[in-house]
Amino acid sequence: NPSIEDFRACYDIASLAKMMVELERLVMFPTVYRLSELALLLPVATAIVERVF
Repeated sequence: NPSIEDFRACYDIASLAKMMVELERLVMFPTVYRLSELALLLPVATAIVERVF
């Protein structure tokens, strides 16, 4: 049974999102999962826009 101890191993946003998927917590906390997705996507989107200019 997963507990808070499993999430203590998360050291960044990517590992948090991965752990949420593995433990199926994204159903229970969809807002937290969506926020982590957006945080991971933002640097990529910014780099693409900067490359165009």
